[in-house]
Amino acid sequence: MSKPFDAASKVLIDDDPIAWLRFFRLPGEKAEPLDSDLTSALVSDRLLRISTPGQPDYLLHIELQVSYDSTLCHRAMVYHVLAGYKYGLPVISVIVLLRKKADGPSITKHFQFGDAQVKLHVVKVWEHSPEEALTGPAALIPILPLTNVRRAELPDYIRRAQSIVSKLSPTYERDIWTRMNLLMGMRYREEQTHDLLRGAYQMLDLRESSTYQAIIAEGRAEGLTDGERNMLMAVATKHLGEPDVKSRETVEKITSTELLMKLGERLFEVSTWRDLLS
Repeated sequence: MSKPFDAASKVLIDDDPIAWLRFFRLPGEKAEPLDSDLTSALVSDRLLRISTPGQPDYLLHIELQVSYDSTLCHRAMVYHVLAGYKYGLPVISVIVLLRKKADGPSITKHFQFGDAQVKLHVVKVWEHSPEEALTGPAALIPILPLTNVRRAELPDYIRRAQSIVSKLSPTYERDIWTRMNLLMGMRYREEQTHDLLRGAYQMLDLRESSTYQAIIAEGRAEGLTDGERNMLMAVATKHLGEPDVKSRETVEKITSTELLMKLGERLFEVSTWRDLLS
């Protein structure tokens, strides 16, 4: 997922996890964020511990997707199993497809690999009514343009959203419009987004929103990780020779700056890419 969409979507969940439980039609009264770094190279989008008085806790594993990825369900299955193993609780895995371009032949509710099978909840946002975004918790309002709403109908829905959002605190108001502005980019061109949201946030400095700051922070973190990865590839190639396809892909998938630094530290203790990445 591209970084602006990635940050905006994840902040949506962090803002009000229970709102998303309702959207997914899942039970729960309390949501506790958990460490989603399941291994050194596998990080799920969001992992929550869901609690309801008198009921057993469970884990909610969420994957947000903007574009089609044929490996998504396979990865979700791996996350599903690892999360259950790490925390010792049953897991519900939800794949959230934010637009039609994210759907494809490999997206399935029952993924099987060999003898193993896992049930996945697949949520297609564009199949949901815009009323769900407006009549539920305010945290769902930003997904309004991604729901089953026609372009000609959207201005009326945005005006309704304005009447709701204007009653919120200025800080939350900024956050909601920033998120909607970013998410609209998945479906509409920049000039269309500007016209549709004109007046909705023209008096607000969206740079002060927590969503904007999250994007900046994630961009800085991504820049640091990219730098460490490029440095590792350059030095390792000089020392070990050109990596094979599998080794290159393994390094490219590493998202932990700390792990990349550790690999760099042990580089001259090994003689092959296989030994380095084992």
